[in-house]
Amino acid sequence: MFAIFALLGLIAAGFALDIGTNDDSEDTATDDTGSTSGGTSGGATDGADRLIGTDAADELDGGAGNDTILGWLGNDQLLGGPGKDEMLGGPGNDTLDGGDGADLLSGGDGEDVVNGGPGNDQLLGGSGDDVLNGNDGADMIAGDYGADSINGGAGNDILFGGGGDDTIDGFTGNDRIHGGNGNDVIDGGEGDDLVEGGEGNDDISGGEGNDVLYGRGNDDLIRGDAGNDFIEGNTGFDRLEGGTGNDTLRGGYGNDELFGEDDDDELDGGDGDDILDGGAGADRLFGGAGNDSLAGGDGNDVLQGGGGQDTLNGGEGDDILDGGGQDDTLDGEAGNDVLVGGLGADTLNGGAGNDRIEAIVLESAAPGEADQDEGDTIDAGDGDDTLLLGTGDIALGGTGADTFVVGNYVDGAAPVIPDFNSTEDQLVIAYQGTPPGTITIETAVPSSGPSISLIKVDGETVAEVTNNSGTPISVSDIALVPLSELL
Repeated sequence: MFAIFALLGLIAAGFALDIGTNDDSEDTATDDTGSTSGGTSGGATDGADRLIGTDAADELDGGAGNDTILGWLGNDQLLGGPGKDEMLGGPGNDTLDGGDGADLLSGGDGEDVVNGGPGNDQLLGGSGDDVLNGNDGADMIAGDYGADSINGGAGNDILFGGGGDDTIDGFTGNDRIHGGNGNDVIDGGEGDDLVEGGEGNDDISGGEGNDVLYGRGNDDLIRGDAGNDFIEGNTGFDRLEGGTGNDTLRGGYGNDELFGEDDDDELDGGDGDDILDGGAGADRLFGGAGNDSLAGGDGNDVLQGGGGQDTLNGGEGDDILDGGGQDDTLDGEAGNDVLVGGLGADTLNGGAGNDRIEAIVLESAAPGEADQDEGDTIDAGDGDDTLLLGTGDIALGGTGADTFVVGNYVDGAAPVIPDFNSTEDQLVIAYQGTPPGTITIETAVPSSGPSISLIKVDGETVAEVTNNSGTPISVSDIALVPLSELL
């Protein structure tokens, strides 16, 4: 991956300095010529040194200059010092410190600790559970195999976990991070980061900044934290949390959980049976395919269920709820809400506030267009509500001065209004094309209980009204309005 693999050719190159003749000794070499111990021979200078260790635990110090150091076998300590150094630990649990300069460092096999130091460094962990620290500079770090710990440090870093369950921290800077295979824990840190979890069940935090976060494979937990973040789970059962800022969350495939949290967020569940919670702010929620649960939370939200049998809760604020296809449940809750049932036998609850509830599906207001929806159940709740009723609907206006809209677009059973109050409610007949010729009311007065009236337009029943006020509905309670003005 990095140019550091060229270090593997050091042995064949026949570099001049070979530290140590006794493979069982503890060897030390520094950049002071002649300062050796433990049976080693030779020494380094302040120039461009080439140091090769032994099979034992060596201590190799290149000092100043652009050094090339190979630890070889054993648990070695390699110090590059100032300069542009190339270091390979080899087999064993090695410690590499590049020092100042743009260094190329590879731990090799074993559980290594690799420190880049100041400068734009390239670090490779190799096999084993390694610790890789970039420090200052725009570093490139790859863990390779093993459960590695990677810290980019300050600067705009490129970090790759590789195979294994890695822990990666971008720290400060605009970093690019890829977890690779394994169950990784990734923190972008401060800055505008790009993070991809890769395969595995990953735990990803964007940190401060406007981040782009992808879970990719399996079941991921992704937190945007502070900033205006873009988060996508992709495959698997993912949990996405936007944090503070105006975030965009996309669940992708699987049964996902999306939480916008603070500010104005956009949530898209995608495929699967998803849970979406906008939290505070003016949020936009799209359920997508599947049986989804959408909650707008505080603020003026827009909720669209999409395909499937969805549950939509507007929360506080003036919300717009659209169930989409199939049998949905919509609850506007507090605020002046707009509820659109769409196709399917929907349950529509307005809640407190002056709500508009649409329980009809029409292609247009043209003459002859029939309602394509059927069998909705409506409870407008408190407030002065407007209800557009269609075929086979049952609608309660609740408290307040409500307006019930019916029309000759009804194709089948007429809508039923069980709680019409002629002292405050109004019935509107919405007509297509020219106004109807005749409107008639047929009222049945039982020996006990309220009267029931059939409202007919040109002989066709368009509504069945129960007169709860004690006074039957009359023509004066009915208004004629073109349907085109109401859609």
